Amino acid sequence: MNPQDIEQLVKESKIQLQGIDLIEFSFSSQDAPSETHIFEVNVESKVNKKDLNIVIITNIKILTSDKDKCLAKVVTGCRYLVDNLKEFIEKSNDDFEMPILLVDLLNSISLSTTRGIMFELFKGTFLHNYVLPIVNPKDFRVVDSTQETR
Repeated sequence: MNPQDIEQLVKESKIQLQGIDLIEFSFSSQDAPSETHIFEVNVESKVNKKDLNIVIITNIKILTSDKDKCLAKVVTGCRYLVDNLKEFIEKSNDDFEMPILLVDLLNSISLSTTRGIMFELFKGTFLHNYVLPIVNPKDFRVVDSTQETR
């Protein structure tokens, strides 16, 4: 399938957000650190061919600038139903390859959703103003990161 066909296929896809799960949340109860902080962001895709859904796992850690202490960790799962998911499965060997356009779209939605969850979780704490910065979903493209779930 050529790139134009894939782009058209993604545009014609009906994508529905099926669920949002807070998989893990941890928070350091220590006083606000005086030093700067960094965000460590990881995104992983999992495909369930049977149920025609994709789960994007977003894992965020807020670390002290020296990466010595983890101030908080939030892991979310956003589950999407993609009506034409079977069209992205290679028929000859049952392999699955998500088009980059679809990866970028789902990563963007999942990162934004996680940002909102973090904002709500951190209300009233010293982390309240530690808002996840805007990140480019293209930075999380990994060719072989898609795993199948059963």
